[in-house]
Amino acid sequence: MTYRTEYIAGIRAFADWLENNPAVAVPGSEKFLLPLHTNPAVEEFAAKHSLAVAADSEGNESAEVTFGPIAYQAYGYVDFNEHLARNDERNARRWAEKQGLEFRRAEEEDSRDRAADVADEVAAEDGHRFVGVPFQRKAEAA
Repeated sequence: MTYRTEYIAGIRAFADWLENNPAVAVPGSEKFLLPLHTNPAVEEFAAKHSLAVAADSEGNESAEVTFGPIAYQAYGYVDFNEHLARNDERNARRWAEKQGLEFRRAEEEDSRDRAADVADEVAAEDGHRFVGVPFQRKAEAA
C-alpha cells in the first residue's frame, strides 16, 4: 500500500469515525494544505483542475478546491527562500520586541564597535587609563 492509498483510507476512516461518534466535535480547521512552494507550480495545478488562482498581498499564490466546508488548498510563493527569510525576520523582530530588544543593521553595529575600539586604542597609546567605560557602545549604554 502506498502512502497515498493509506492517506485516502485514513480520510475515509476518519469520516466514518466522525459519523459514528456524533458527540465528538468536528475539527476547527477545514483545510488540507498542499505546499507546492512556487507560484508556477500552483498555476499548473490550478490549470489542470480548472481552478482559479488567488494571490495575497505579497504575490504568493494559491488555488483551492472545496468539498462542502472542507478545502484542499495548494499554495506557493513568488520566491520561497525570500518568503522564509521575511518570515524568519518577522518572527525574530516579534521575539526581540517581547524581550525589550531592538534590531539594527550589522554594518551600523560594526561601525560603532570599530569606533569604540579605535577610541580605546588611541587612549591607551596616549598613556591614558580610564576608570569605567571610556566610550560606550550604543548597546552597552542602554
